Amino acid sequence: MRSSYRFALAGVACVIALLRWLWRERADRVTWILFSAALLTNVSFFLFFRNARYYGVGILCSVAIAYLYLHFDGR
Repeated sequence: MRSSYRFALAGVACVIALLRWLWRERADRVTWILFSAALLTNVSFFLFFRNARYYGVGILCSVAIAYLYLHFDGR
């Protein structure tokens, strides 16, 4: 039971990473609204993070790799 909280925290970290990505890219208001609507209406996203064990960690790692790939400056 304790480990399920870790996977839920991975979901929260993924959402925070996605929001930071939007903030860093200085997205316009329409993008923020569409992203928020897509995230809030995607029930399976939140359910899988809580119950599907390593699915959440996999998504968090995928988001982190994509973010680092796009923002890598060679240092």
